[in-house]
Order: sequence, then structure tokens, then C-alpha cells
Amino acid sequence: MRAAAALTPARVSRILGWQVAAPLIGSRPTSFPFISGDTFRALAGLIVETHPNPVAAPRTVNRIRLGGHPAGRQVLFASASVFEPEIAAQVPGAPAVAEIAEYLRFIARLPTLAGWRIIVHNGDRIPDDEALCALAAASDGVLCVNAPDGLPGVVPIPIGLENLWWRGNGLLGDFTGPGGLPAEDPLPPAERDVEVVASFRVGTNPAVRTPLAALVARSRHRPLTFARGPAEFHRLLRRALFVLSPRGNGPDCHRTWEAVYLGAVPVVEPGTLPLSLTRELPILVSGWAEFLDHDERTLRATYAEITTRSAAGAYAPYWIELVGRRSLREAGR
Repeated sequence: MRAAAALTPARVSRILGWQVAAPLIGSRPTSFPFISGDTFRALAGLIVETHPNPVAAPRTVNRIRLGGHPAGRQVLFASASVFEPEIAAQVPGAPAVAEIAEYLRFIARLPTLAGWRIIVHNGDRIPDDEALCALAAASDGVLCVNAPDGLPGVVPIPIGLENLWWRGNGLLGDFTGPGGLPAEDPLPPAERDVEVVASFRVGTNPAVRTPLAALVARSRHRPLTFARGPAEFHRLLRRALFVLSPRGNGPDCHRTWEAVYLGAVPVVEPGTLPLSLTRELPILVSGWAEFLDHDERTLRATYAEITTRSAAGAYAPYWIELVGRRSLREAGR
């Protein structure tokens, strides 16, 4: 009895490591006021995800009942992993994942998806466009990471920061000031002494990143480098005007949102992110060669122009309000 009592959440975390322990002890903290997959997850009254540990095998589907959205909306959060065919095949009696609405209804143990607003996040392999439209038609609308614009009832949402429970790149202390509020920009534009940050692993997406690394090497900017850790990288972003943010495992990338939160402007290729996520935010959409050819005067003028845009859409309150709206049919178009 004493041994069992001694296994407090803190002790379990020390023994197993936070990445393994956090899902087991139910500790999946939100990144509020910043966006992350788990910030969206915290809005849901019903969660369907792989458990107990998303990095372990075999992964099984788990269902969790929570409180609910502050506006009273019925919100169902589904991790993208539950739609992977190899995961669906492990669910006894489940319909084929291709019958997506019936499959999600089955694993969520709901009589119907009608009246439920669905959020899909925490994964790169999302349902295809046809499946997302089917989910939207069967429910009260879908918000999905890495979704395109133009699907009826489907709203693209940001990937945001890495989830806090990983205790890695998403540590909030790198992005906050006193009181846990978003930090004020520490340097005005004139004092930002790094024009362009190019720090990414080519192997994450060689088809996209290898040509970009070659362009960086031929440019007048510092060659591709790596910070010694997340904190150092985030300090570098506080000094930077721009950061290159190529596609990673999926189109969206945590680096994009880290940059926005730290006052640097992320640069993404055309077609990487939906227009609904970039048109009003301080994000620059540009071809790599064209961007890397700019001189310092052009870069600083571009930075001054882009940063006049509001960053409100990069923060959780904006999305909490959107999730609670009566209709998603026109949102994000």
C-alpha cells in the first residue's frame, strides 16, 4: 500500500520521464495563451486519441470525457493518429476508416456526430479532402490542422507550438514574460542584428529542404546552422528579422509560430499554408530564391510592412471564439 501511495504523478514523471508519464497520469497541459495541439484539445468535452503514450507501440484508441467548451459548444477532439489505417485496424468491430464519419462515431461511442464540432490535430497524417468534407457534413463543422481552404464546413487551424508535455521546443518560458503573459518584443526592428535565420534539419523533408539548403549556401546570408538547443534558437529568433520555415513532416511547422511569437517574420513558400492563415498574420509568403536575393534595405522595409499586421490570430482566444461560433460555413474562406 505504501509503495502504491508513493507513486505520485511527480514521482511517476521522474521515474519514467515526462514524455512517457504525462499521458499516463492525465497531465496534458495547455499552452494557453499560445496555440498548440493540446491548447485545442483542452477546448473539447470529448477526446479520442491514441493512448497511453503516442510514441509507444502498440498504440490503442482511448476515449476521454472532459468538461467542455466555455461557450457551451459540444466539441470533439480527435488526434490525427486515430485515422491511420493501422490504428483503425486494431479497434475491434470498428467500421473501415474510409467510412470516416461512421468510424469516428463508433470510436467516440456516440449515437450521432450531429451537433458536435470536431477538431483534428496532433498529427501530420490527416484525413484527405473528401473525408474532411464527409466529417463536416455529418457534424457541426471541422477545424483541422494542415487542411486546405475551400472545403465546405472545414476551417484550417495552425499547428502552433510543440505540445508542452514534451518538455522540449514548446516550453512557455521561452515565449513569456512576467506573469506568464506573452513577452514584449525585446528588440525594436532597428536593433535586430540577424537578417535571416536558416536553421532546419534537411533530413526531415529532403525533397523540399535540400534545394533550400543549397540556395542558402549560395546566398549572402550565414550558412545553414543549428542552435545548441531550443532556448538558444528562440533567443536567436528574438534578434532576427526573418526565419526560413520550410515544410517538415507536414505543410505547417512549429517554427512558423515560434517566430511569430518572438517577433521574427517566418517565410513560407507559396502553397505551404492556406491563405486564411497567412493573409492577416505577420507571415511572409515568398519563393526562396526571390527572398534570399533581397538586400538588407529591402528586407528591413519588408519586415516593417509585414509586422504592421496583427498577430491576434496566432493566439488561443481568437480560436476559442471561432470554435464557439454558430456556424463555420464561412469561416476561413
